[in-house]
Amino acid sequence: MALKTIEDLCTVDAVGGTIVVSSDAEESTAAHAELGSMAARNLAIKTAASLGLPDPRISGSVDIFSINAKTGEELEGLVPSDTSLEFRASIPVTQRLV
Repeated sequence: MALKTIEDLCTVDAVGGTIVVSSDAEESTAAHAELGSMAARNLAIKTAASLGLPDPRISGSVDIFSINAKTGEELEGLVPSDTSLEFRASIPVTQRLV
């Protein structure tokens, strides 16, 4: 299993933003565990810093979601069993306040 940042979907300004991280795990339980891990949060902090956010911190709950791996569309509800899935997380970040 490996995590990667999808920089095209990341948004960061001078005070905060959202970092989108993807997991290559094929099984949903493994992907959720990986995307909710400290490794995913540390990757988000490192990415936020590289995108110019000074002294970044995690600033809320991680939102894990699935997308159709072929079309890139976010999926909701029941998904047909033949759909190829990719799992991602939106991780909110903010600048250290003190």
